[in-house]
Amino acid sequence: MATIYICFSPDDASFVSLLRRLLLFHRLETDFSDVEAGRHIIDDSWLDPAILRADVFLLVLTRSLMQSDWARHELNTFLACGSGKMVCLALDEIDPAQFSPSLKRRALVNFHSNLESGFEALFAELGTAFLAAPDLRMVSGRRKTRERRLSSTAVRLREGCLKAYREEQPGGEYLRIARSTESRFLVHSALMKEARRYNFFDRASGLPRAPEQVLDEALSFVWGSGDTSGGDIAVDLVEDIANVVNRNSRVEPLERRRI
Repeated sequence: MATIYICFSPDDASFVSLLRRLLLFHRLETDFSDVEAGRHIIDDSWLDPAILRADVFLLVLTRSLMQSDWARHELNTFLACGSGKMVCLALDEIDPAQFSPSLKRRALVNFHSNLESGFEALFAELGTAFLAAPDLRMVSGRRKTRERRLSSTAVRLREGCLKAYREEQPGGEYLRIARSTESRFLVHSALMKEARRYNFFDRASGLPRAPEQVLDEALSFVWGSGDTSGGDIAVDLVEDIANVVNRNSRVEPLERRRI
């Protein structure tokens, strides 16, 4: 699985949130720095390990980013020490060379004209089709039924997790919560009851996995990504956790229910 580092301005967090969800949907892993763009640079020798291990470095090029010394520091770190592919995502009509002359030789994807065509071009650069639908004509009837059942199970798990959180925190699903140890424990407690309603199997090995292990892994992934400074909408965090669970594990409900 490719690891993708996203360099962006906090002003463009809404676009990056959508981008991250689409990357996750396409089973591409995103890696975020613990230090947000725009922070005053204290130590020029500091190197973010996430930048160095990235297979792909995405630069979200906007007018806001042009003012960020920290974003320029991240870019220079990647250019000097990184070994992955780099793609510029132009949300505004800007010449990338104005930010750094080295960007003249890098792949550029235009988002300011059309968002959908921008994502299609980006995912082509990443080697995968954007929101590609499977060719069901080549799949047997039994396989079709199984895929529908798995899809419905994934939706059921996601909705079940959201319902479980609402029951534990009535009216709180649209409030912002900080990614603190206390909040993590609260979310884990709310979702554990729902997780125990399923059997989980590792997608790579096929071996069974304990619900506690699956949930802890998803929480660790989600808690370790994204912008932690302003908190997150609870319902978004819960949905992200359910999506990671479905990505890493084959999920089967313990109870047979009519779909």
